[in-house]
Amino acid sequence: MSSYAPSLVGWRLVAALATAFLVVACSSSGSTPTHSSSNDGSLPPPSPVGKTTGAVVTKTIGAAGGSLSSADGGITVDIPAGSLATDTQIGIQPIENTTSSAVGGAFRLTPTGQTFTQPVQVSFPYTDADLEGTAAEALGIAYQDDQGRWEWQRDTVLDSSARRLTVQTTHFSDWSKVGGVQLRPPNSTVKLNAKVSLVATICVKSQDKYVYMRFICNASGSDDDLADLLTVNASTWKVDGATGGNPTLGTVKGTTSEAVYTAPAKKPRAVGGKSTVTVSVETTYLGLKAIIFAHVTITGGYRVTGAFKELKTLLVCGGSESTDITDTVEFSLTPTADDRLTVTDIKNGTTRHGAVRVPIVGIKPTVKVEPEVFTAKSGSVDMTPNSVTASLDGQSKVGSCHYGGVILGPVGISDAHIGVTFDIDKFVGGKQSNLPDDSSYQKWVWTVTQQ
Repeated sequence: MSSYAPSLVGWRLVAALATAFLVVACSSSGSTPTHSSSNDGSLPPPSPVGKTTGAVVTKTIGAAGGSLSSADGGITVDIPAGSLATDTQIGIQPIENTTSSAVGGAFRLTPTGQTFTQPVQVSFPYTDADLEGTAAEALGIAYQDDQGRWEWQRDTVLDSSARRLTVQTTHFSDWSKVGGVQLRPPNSTVKLNAKVSLVATICVKSQDKYVYMRFICNASGSDDDLADLLTVNASTWKVDGATGGNPTLGTVKGTTSEAVYTAPAKKPRAVGGKSTVTVSVETTYLGLKAIIFAHVTITGGYRVTGAFKELKTLLVCGGSESTDITDTVEFSLTPTADDRLTVTDIKNGTTRHGAVRVPIVGIKPTVKVEPEVFTAKSGSVDMTPNSVTASLDGQSKVGSCHYGGVILGPVGISDAHIGVTFDIDKFVGGKQSNLPDDSSYQKWVWTVTQQ
């Protein structure tokens, strides 16, 4: 059975505040209402008239009635029989959307100011993308009045089965789908253990007998009548349906209008290559409830740096000893579409060493071919629920030394492998430091930083 009920922006919303104000959608004469141009400072500033952004779609409709949709299907006008006395060219013109809480595009219905003897229906479909930061029950329809302010319509009806909003009007003007309550930002990206602030806000402002779209919808605070119009149930902040969240999904702590989401120590299970959670909260808006949502994507990459150092080393060239030798390497562990990790962006440092001598006779040779402790060529990753092991494959090179034309050590190149294992749950300040090398050589020291 089709669900067809007044939306949050419908007549029931206004009825809940009937003792406080009356909303008027259109004048009884059917022409665009002419509002007072006075502004005592409490009204939202007017918005500019939107410029045309596409070709107009037209259709001649007469006394028998008819319907017309925009080229993209973003708006439909249904004119019942008897609404027009003569054939009239009806048009839908896409325009810039200048309302502060716009959801999708705006449209100019032409002839501008056209009136009808019977109400016509203006309807907008909505999609999942339109619900980002809000909910279907909090969507509505607004038109731009003669003073440039977008006026919220009290008789908007939500058909959740058809996913469509509909309003009746007796005049043509500029129209838009709008959001009445929003959770900002509707989409955000955070690193592991990082935080993001969320704000629930109302997007309308009442003034005398009108309700206007706020000029800055995402402005926080309780100025003017916001505290009276929007109530947030602080106990209903949830992450993927879990009140307050949990260590796996991340946690959320909120008040009556704001909350802070903290990402978990490791990525939740990925969907479509992304680890995204939904933060929600229950709001009471003009006497009715709406659960609004925001999406948070958690990134789980790492940057790994390794430092090698050996004192009194024999690695410079055969038959000689050096005071020390050092090397560095760094690489990234980047999430893949299946929520695994892969080695990317390898950067090999330069091998450096101290003075060289032949221990037995004390000869100080000249290094002719420099050694390389390790040069990484590729890498692989093994993962468990709690740990990550990154291994690098490459080569090591022992250099050559000369003294008086005598070669004291030939160049020797061999395959080599190094690696590190770290615990996903043990990051402090986004880092794990002084991790030992996960190989037989045990001379590398690693630092892993969350990205």
